[in-house]
Amino acid sequence: MTDREVVPLQKGYKFGAFTCGNEPLDTWLMRSALPDGGEGNNRTHLWLDCESKELLGYFTLTPAVVTDNPLTGQRRPAILLAKLAIAQHLQGQEDKQGHKLLYAAFEVVVQAVGLVGGRYLAVDPQTEGLVPYYENLGFEVVESEGGLRMIQKISSIRKALQQQP
Repeated sequence: MTDREVVPLQKGYKFGAFTCGNEPLDTWLMRSALPDGGEGNNRTHLWLDCESKELLGYFTLTPAVVTDNPLTGQRRPAILLAKLAIAQHLQGQEDKQGHKLLYAAFEVVVQAVGLVGGRYLAVDPQTEGLVPYYENLGFEVVESEGGLRMIQKISSIRKALQQQP
């Protein structure tokens, strides 16, 4: 299997023929990822083939706050996995390329939390159909004013990374 690397999106990157099969995610990457990151709204990271430098996927992280206990209303610092997209030709493969991309995002999240703090990684699944996928990876649904939100403790993510082969 080819090695992968994660690099922050930088000015001048050529996206080539990348498509994840979701036009809004493709369009956002091409038009908005760099300006949004330059304004400090978020940071997009590219998942590249080490040899060819082909773009295989990307993820975008942004600061967030989550309410982890609706009874107390206590708010905690988090990182939101705002975007996650994998090249269409890698989707559905037996070696779970989507999981590998997500674990690459986990590594960046753990590094970020080590620098600035944070208790959770949050994700807002685009559809109800994605809930089981994220639940299988340890995320839990929480109440959210903005719609469907799932969270996972950073400590659980650290453990998952340590157990990864």
